[in-house]
Amino acid sequence: MCKFSRSWRSMCGLALGCCAWFALIDSTFAQMLTQDRLNAFVQPYIDSKTIVGMSVGIIYQGERQSQGYGVKRRSGTESEKDKASAPDSQTVYEIGSVSKTFTGLLLADAVVSGRVRLDQPIQEHLPNSVKLDSQAKQPITLQHLSTHVSGLPRLPTNLRMDNPANPYVSYTTDDMHRFLNEFNPTHQPGEQMLYSNYAVGLLGNLLARQADSSYSDLLKNRICVPLKMKDTVTELSNDLRSRLAAPHLANGTPASNWDLNTFVGAGGIRSTVDDMLNYIQAHLDPPENDLGKAIELEWKIHQKPIRSEDFAMGLGWHVARDGNTRWHNGQTGGYHSMVLIDRRSKSGVVVLSNTATAEVDRLAEDLIRLLAGSDIKPRTFDKEQ
Repeated sequence: MCKFSRSWRSMCGLALGCCAWFALIDSTFAQMLTQDRLNAFVQPYIDSKTIVGMSVGIIYQGERQSQGYGVKRRSGTESEKDKASAPDSQTVYEIGSVSKTFTGLLLADAVVSGRVRLDQPIQEHLPNSVKLDSQAKQPITLQHLSTHVSGLPRLPTNLRMDNPANPYVSYTTDDMHRFLNEFNPTHQPGEQMLYSNYAVGLLGNLLARQADSSYSDLLKNRICVPLKMKDTVTELSNDLRSRLAAPHLANGTPASNWDLNTFVGAGGIRSTVDDMLNYIQAHLDPPENDLGKAIELEWKIHQKPIRSEDFAMGLGWHVARDGNTRWHNGQTGGYHSMVLIDRRSKSGVVVLSNTATAEVDRLAEDLIRLLAGSDIKPRTFDKEQ
C-alpha cells in the first residue's frame, strides 16, 4: 500500500491522558533509562525479528542517549559481517511522513519572515494556469494544507502506479497541477480532517515556488544548516548512501527505496538519529531567533479535532491526547519512523527503522511514557514474527 504513514491510528499510550505521565519527572536521566533498561525495551523487537534494524535516540532534560540495534541489511546467516553492520546514530533512514513536520516548520518560517500568511489562499501561490473550483464557499489556505482540513484527498486520482516498488517517482509537478484543475471537492475546507499526502506535498511545492528555490535548498538553508543537521537531505550523496540502512518489508524481506520527487515535502526526507536529536532539542528549547519563533508558531495548536477520533494539529505535528506531546510517524516502502516530543518532562524520542512496520510506534510510545515517569514494562513477543 502506498502510504507514507499510519498517522491517524489510535495511540494507546498517549490517549490515556497525562495523570500518570509526570509523577516521576524529577528522577535523574540515569535512574530513568540506563543502557540495560533501554536494551530491555528495544531488544525484543530484534530478537523476535519484528524489526530488522533500528537506531534509537533519546533526550531527557538535556541529556542525550543513542543506540543501534539489529543489522542494516538482513542476509540468510548471522555472519560476522552481519554483526559488524549494526546501525548507529549516523545510519541514514527514510523518515517518511515525519517530513511533514519539516514542511510545517518551513511554512511557519515563511510566516515569521513575512513571505506568506497562514490564512493566505493557495490560489495566490499557484501558476495562472491552475484554477481551483470556483464554487467553493471559502478558499483552501496554506494552513489548511498543513493541518489536513483542505478537503483534498490522501492521494491524487491521477497518480500512476507504473512502478509499484517506487510508486511516486514518475509523478510530476504538472501532474499535481493537472489534478487541481480537475478536482471537485466533496468537503469544504475546514469541514473534515482527512490525512492528505497530496496536500502537504503541494504545500512543499508552493513554499519552494514562493521562495524561488527547490524544496531541498529551502530545507537545507532554513532548517538544516541553522540546526546543524548536515545529514538531513532529500537527495543522498555518496557518503550518505554508504550509510543508508537497506529497506525491508514488514516480513523482513528486502524492499526498495522510494523517490518522492513532487511529494518530497510529504515524505521524502532522509535523516539520522543524531540529526533528529538536534531537531528534537530545538523543539524542546527553541533558539532565540526567527527560527525559534517559527518553531513556537509550528508548535501551537492550529486545528482542533473535528471528530472524536481526530488529533489536534500544530503545523505538521499531531498533538497527543495529553494536549502537550507532539508526534509524527512515517512509513515508506521499507522504513518506519516515529518522533515524540514532550516539553513537560523535557524529553523526546526518535526511533528510525529499516522495516516497514507500525510496531515501531509502540516502542517509541513506551519509551516516551517511561521517560515521563509511567510504570511501563518491556514488551514480550510470543514467537518470531
